[in-house]
This record gives sequence, structure tokens and C-alpha cells, in this order.
Amino acid sequence: MNNNHNQTPNDYANKLMAVFRHVKSLYPQLDLIEISYDGCGDSGQVQRASFYDPGHRLTLPRPNGLERTEIDVDDTQLLPTAIYCERDRQWDTTSHQMVDLGPTKCTIGQALDSLGWDLPYSLDPGFEINDGAYGEISVRQQPEDDGYSVSIEVNHNERFTDVTSHLYTF
Repeated sequence: MNNNHNQTPNDYANKLMAVFRHVKSLYPQLDLIEISYDGCGDSGQVQRASFYDPGHRLTLPRPNGLERTEIDVDDTQLLPTAIYCERDRQWDTTSHQMVDLGPTKCTIGQALDSLGWDLPYSLDPGFEINDGAYGEISVRQQPEDDGYSVSIEVNHNERFTDVTSHLYTF
């Protein structure tokens, strides 16, 4: 969860679309990625990322030969650094400033985990505080004459404590 406040929701959406396109290049039957997230009590996490071909849950092979329909941060398929990577930075004790170490390599699972939190957080900063919120991000292909485009829908649900007061006087 990067929570890089310099990026807009569109920045995160564009990164998520790039990840979708990369996964689709590996699995051409891919039609939809759904990412579920939940946060409350001042913490939260991405629950899962699921993959679908038209109408069915898609089973993707793992590098170790096992199959899965969900992806986690232990997935070993590295993304090309141009698609989604934060930049590594470190404090230089000599110059007393932050030094850019270059892009970080990340897996598909790590990218979906990070973007699955960062996108809703950029729309509703602090949504995980108190009663929190939960939701689902749908990243899907939209057929077009010359191929397809990618669209993203965020279904964000905020929780709140409600109080109903009644005053009775007799």
C-alpha cells in the first residue's frame, strides 16, 4: 500500500489498465479481473484478485505447475518495470537527502495488491478509519472494432454508525 499522495485516481487506473493488458497478453482468454478490498478499525487490505474469461472463473497456472483462480502477493510472475513499479528511494547519509535507486520490480500479485488499495484510497482517503469501507474493483475489456479497450469500475461501500434519537415528554 503505497499511499503516494502525488498520484491521482486516473494515475492508479492507468496503471491498473496496464497490468490488465499485461495479464491478458499472458492469458488471452482473460475478460475480467475483480479485486476485493476491505478496511476498518484503522487498517485494511486487499482480500483477493480473481480472474474470469467470459462468464467463467479463469484458472491460471502457477509457475510451479499448480493452478489457481485467485492471485496473491507470492505470485512469481514479474511485471515488466515499465508497467507498474514504484521507485526505490533511500536516505543518503553523506548528502543528507533521498536518493533515487530506480524502479522496483514487482509481481502481478504485488501490483494488484498495491493498486487494489491505492485506487480506492485515492478516491476516498482514510476510508479504512473507524467503521471503514469495502468494495470491489472490476477491470474488464470492452470490445471495439479494432480490438478492445479496458474499463474500470469501483463499487465502494462506506460503513457508518447510525444513531436514531427519540425524545418523549409526558
